[in-house]
Amino acid sequence: MVIWTEIVQDNNFRIIFINECFFFDLFGLLNPDNDNFIIYWVLRYLQNYEIKIQYNNNAIIKTIFGQYLKFLMQYECWVCTTFRSNSYSLITDCMVWRRWPWIIWTIYIPSLFNLAFFWDPGMFYVFTQTKLYLESRSPILFLLCFGGWIYLIKLVKLMPYFWRYFMDFFLFFFPIPAYPLFIYYYSLLKLWAGIIFWNHSWTGRNLDASRAKPFPSPAKQ
Repeated sequence: MVIWTEIVQDNNFRIIFINECFFFDLFGLLNPDNDNFIIYWVLRYLQNYEIKIQYNNNAIIKTIFGQYLKFLMQYECWVCTTFRSNSYSLITDCMVWRRWPWIIWTIYIPSLFNLAFFWDPGMFYVFTQTKLYLESRSPILFLLCFGGWIYLIKLVKLMPYFWRYFMDFFLFFFPIPAYPLFIYYYSLLKLWAGIIFWNHSWTGRNLDASRAKPFPSPAKQ
């Protein structure tokens, strides 16, 4: 994220930024979610600035998973951020309803309730109750086709990546379907993160961050 210096040097910005709380100010001070705060600040209070997303090959960032436990802790931190940030955008701030109503149904709400571990078996059950399935001559074939369709739609988001690294498609799915299994694990992680959304320690990136003391507030002029 690239930020103009004059934005972060504003005294009002600094006071609110380092004293941010969440959930009706019941929890905080907030350690992660700093990038979300900056976006909210720019969109709501700075009329001369806008947010720009760079979607090209020059903006691609590559990283590695890192250590096993540390990566899972970082992922948990990200998912907790989703619940805090999206809830704030939809309920408290509400600006997204006016400025970008289309992304409410494509990003904000799905990111809160996309629990494939529960929805996929539910879709299979509902499909087995349909007239098409009950009256078919090859119910197993129908189930396999339906399962294949569910499997393929999970690739939509990753198609640009597989287009650039075609061999990774086979590494992701054969001989072990690692990516679909991770999706189901992520569903359980998201459910857990929704329960412990109040946990705002900066785990993963720095295992000692949760024990760090908050910065003191700048003196008011």
